[in-house]
Amino acid sequence: MYKNIRKLIYITLGTLDKITGQKNNIAIYCYHGVGDDGWKYTTTQKDFENQLKHLLSVSTPITLKQIENRIIGVKKITKPSFAITFDDGYAEIVKLKKLFKVARVKPAVFIIKDPAKRDTQVLGTNKKLLSAGQIKELKTNGWTAGSHSQTHKVLTDLSDKELAYEVKKGSEKYFCYPKGKYNNKVLASVKKAGFSLAFSMDDGFITQRTDLYKVPRIGVDSTHSFEEFKVLASPSVVRFRKLIKMFFINKYL
Repeated sequence: MYKNIRKLIYITLGTLDKITGQKNNIAIYCYHGVGDDGWKYTTTQKDFENQLKHLLSVSTPITLKQIENRIIGVKKITKPSFAITFDDGYAEIVKLKKLFKVARVKPAVFIIKDPAKRDTQVLGTNKKLLSAGQIKELKTNGWTAGSHSQTHKVLTDLSDKELAYEVKKGSEKYFCYPKGKYNNKVLASVKKAGFSLAFSMDDGFITQRTDLYKVPRIGVDSTHSFEEFKVLASPSVVRFRKLIKMFFINKYL
C-alpha cells in the first residue's frame, strides 16, 4: 500500500515538473548491491541495466571530481548529468566493470576500510566485500574509491576517540557517512581528517552553494519501480523526499 501511494506521488510530481519545465541538472545516485539475493538494498542486474540505459538516454555521465569542481566554482555543468556511487563495496559489483566501460561511465565506490571488523548489525547484511585486489582493479578501470569509514558504525553514536578512528583518512579524497548520519561533531571530524568532499543521503540539489561536507545523493533500492526511478531526480520529487524525511524515517522513500 505504501509503495503504491509513493509511486503515485512520485509520478504525479515528476509529470508536473515535466509540464512546467523544472529540471535538476546534476544527480548522484547511491546504490549498494547489484544481484539477486533479495536484500532490500540489492538492485537486480536487469533493473540496474535498465536504469543505467535510461540515464544515458537523458543525461551525461560525470565523475565526483567534476562534481567537486562544480561546487567549488572551477567549472560549470549546464546539461543534465549524473554520477553513480556504490556504498559499502560489495564484491558483486566487480561484474559491472565491463558494463560501465562500454557505457563510458566511471562510478565511485565507498569502501569499508577495515572489513574484518565491519559492523554487520548496522549494515544489515554479511555479503562479501571487495578484496584489495578487486579495489585496485576497479581503480585501474577509472573508478573512484572513497572511504565509508573503517567499520561502518553509526558515527553520531561514537566517542571522540572512536570517531577519529572511523574517519581516519588514507589516500581517499572523498568520504561517505554510514547510513547517511552525521552531526556537527561528525562534520568537524571529517573536515579535520582532510577529505575534500563528504556525501550524505540528504535530498537536495547540487549547486555552487552546496556544502562540501553534505553533498546530497539519491538512494535507489529494490523497492523502486522503473517508473519511479525515472523521476527520482525530478525537483519536486527531491523536495518531497526532503520534506518527508524531516518527519518520518525514510523507510518508504
